[in-house]
Amino acid sequence: MVCVWRRNGEMRDMKALSLHPYYATLIAAGEKHIEYRSWSTPYRGLLLICASQYNDGPQFPRGYALCIVNLVHITGGNRKYAWHFDPEVVPIAPFPVKGKIHLFDVPDEKITVLYETGTDHFIDFDTAYSLWIDEGI
Repeated sequence: MVCVWRRNGEMRDMKALSLHPYYATLIAAGEKHIEYRSWSTPYRGLLLICASQYNDGPQFPRGYALCIVNLVHITGGNRKYAWHFDPEVVPIAPFPVKGKIHLFDVPDEKITVLYETGTDHFIDFDTAYSLWIDEGI
């Protein structure tokens, strides 16, 4: 089951963050909850995690949006910031994204959340990863 992403019934732009594919995949798998950056942001809330074009190996998707996480807080300072994500990861149908430096906006209508068939439960990472492989991502 799929559902186009809507927040409070309306379409908006979602903030996105581009990372090396290896790290983006770890976040999508729910195995990485902190991302280290040399910069901070006042933004807190939902973030679309995107894999950059960097080549981390053929097993990692490049140039795709992979999931949604909630940025809950940022700690640190002096160009060493730890971005803390809520452990719940929202799986999405991957779609091509051209990453940018710092946060950037992606229209909500491009985002499709993946649920288990006939339920309101998100699919697990192994199922999502299998879909990525089936789609040739």
